[in-house]
Amino acid sequence: MHCLRESPLEAFGYLSGSSKTAEAMDKAQSLKDEFAPPDPAETFRLRREMKERGHKLLAVFRAHRLTNRPTRIDAESLPEPGLAHIVVTLSQEGMPAAKAYRIEPGGARQINLEIE
Repeated sequence: MHCLRESPLEAFGYLSGSSKTAEAMDKAQSLKDEFAPPDPAETFRLRREMKERGHKLLAVFRAHRLTNRPTRIDAESLPEPGLAHIVVTLSQEGMPAAKAYRIEPGGARQINLEIE
């Protein structure tokens, strides 16, 4: 719902937890479009708050209106290798759709996303 509320801006943030399960959604300032990089000061603040809670970063999420795959900006702004990158595609027709990817040197590879 966060991604829908922020539209037409692109919601951006992190999923964090103390193990392999996401326990918190850390929302960053929404971005104007899919070509806008996240604010480094904002991402630093979110990472500090996660650490204070005893959480580790598990995934990055970002809403896109034009594509359902990670963009070049997504790949360049990934805070650490190996993280899941979740793209939430917003459309005018209905509910958003989410896909998870691993961004690797050769490109983005779709991975399974389990939601409980």
